[in-house]
Amino acid sequence: MKINNYILIVLALIMCSCGDSFFDQKPTDRLSDVTFYKTEQDFLIAINAVYPYLQGASTPNNSSNNQGGIIDDESMSDNAYNNRNWTGHYRVGNGSHSASDFQPGITGSILVWFPRYEGIRRANAVINRIDGITFSSEALRKRIVAEARFLRAYLYFDLAFKFGNVPLVTRELTITESANVEQSSRKEVIDFALSELNAIAEDLPTAYTGADIGRITKGAALSFRARFALYAAGPGVLNDNSYYAIARDAAEATIDLNIYGLHNSYSALFTPAAENSNEIILSNQYAAPTRIHNLWGTYAPPSQGGSGQIGPLRSLLDSYEGTDGLPIAISDVYDENNPYNNRDPRLDMTIIRPGSTFAGAEFHPTRLGDPDYAGGNSLTSSFTGMYIKKYLIESEKSTPTQSGMNVILMRYPEVQLTYAEAKIELNDIDQTVYDALNYARQRSDVNMPDYTSSDYPDQTTLREAMRRERRVELALEGQRFFDIRRWKIAEEVMNGSALGADYEDNPTTDVDDDNVGEPVFVESRIFNANRDYLWAIPPNEVVLSNLDQNDNY
Repeated sequence: MKINNYILIVLALIMCSCGDSFFDQKPTDRLSDVTFYKTEQDFLIAINAVYPYLQGASTPNNSSNNQGGIIDDESMSDNAYNNRNWTGHYRVGNGSHSASDFQPGITGSILVWFPRYEGIRRANAVINRIDGITFSSEALRKRIVAEARFLRAYLYFDLAFKFGNVPLVTRELTITESANVEQSSRKEVIDFALSELNAIAEDLPTAYTGADIGRITKGAALSFRARFALYAAGPGVLNDNSYYAIARDAAEATIDLNIYGLHNSYSALFTPAAENSNEIILSNQYAAPTRIHNLWGTYAPPSQGGSGQIGPLRSLLDSYEGTDGLPIAISDVYDENNPYNNRDPRLDMTIIRPGSTFAGAEFHPTRLGDPDYAGGNSLTSSFTGMYIKKYLIESEKSTPTQSGMNVILMRYPEVQLTYAEAKIELNDIDQTVYDALNYARQRSDVNMPDYTSSDYPDQTTLREAMRRERRVELALEGQRFFDIRRWKIAEEVMNGSALGADYEDNPTTDVDDDNVGEPVFVESRIFNANRDYLWAIPPNEVVLSNLDQNDNY
């Protein structure tokens, strides 16, 4: 898709003014309302301006809304660690954050609230101003409105999940109105998002051609409705099983479209060659040189020109089963002396671990003397003994800040796992649950054993298998942050010592390393269950818009 061809023009034409509160800003400053929002082309430009507010890479080099990316979210879970101790993501990860970590103007703060509402304002402008405009077809007008409603629903759900009760604004406000905007309940906002996604599905095409490839489709509306309902059902969100039924039905409707499938290679899926795979339902679109990011420079090992900012943790490493399909604690093929042998192949397609070959080099960051040695405790060392491999393209090493590769936001195996989880939680267990749970395990370069009814006969055992499979299949794609919170297990998995890979002996040196055989200690973490399931509303917004702050901030 090359929505991106418009992005730089759009950001110049439809910028927000910078008022104190984000509720009193208008969506234009360089073109007046008199001259814009008047033609079909204006609305095509305007809707394209909302797409960048989808979450994507953490470092959009020429975007106005650096909101943190999907991998940044992983560092606020038990999957990964962020070694930039001046960032809000680092502090949320270990529980040392405060309300100021969500306030613009603070070094390293997490900019979520403001970009989300900026995107919502732009979507509202499209929706509210389109009536009476002449279009070449009614179908195009409906599609543009549906795209705007999808993007608004996406942004509102993220706000409700992370902040709880938030203002639900569906029209442009006057300055007076913005000073007294009311918060809607978390449930009201979530229900609004789900209702919007249901209402727009029939106004969206199932697929696009040419330059429109990558726009929001009917499958995107249905699959995100499934995801959002699944999240909402959990004990850490609304704790209401009726949402599992919504998730099941929306996932099934996506499956019944019969247009999505499984890419033939898990490792190749996260490369430019697979950007138009029928496994991908929605991506955040990038295109060099107009809209680029910096995944290599941010996440590759320092010895390969990156900064290794986020490293996988031992908890994620240990979640990969043995090749017999069993957890390593009970697997007959797992050998603690050779812990990376006979493991689920997705491990080596996702993580650069000790002994991995990457970019023509063999990595041993847990060996004393290695250039990325985990004991170095500096920004040029691996803090966990591991690096992220998923999304790193070796051809981008020479131009690490110029990547135009898309970032996947929804792919078909997630829909299958959503269907399985919803039915498991509803205790509606039949063969379709096993089929969905095993779907991605059948990929040709994965080929893991199926979960069967004899080994996983009931809700409890299936829930355990589903959560393990979901964690592995979607590792480092931004899901774990949400999963541990919606399942309300964050206080279990985010308290205590965060560990990395085991230190190794270095056969090329005579220097002894007393750490050999011990895991890398990364940090101590605390998760306050009375506070940390929600983020703080930015303090300035609490004052300027008369909002209630979340508890214990």
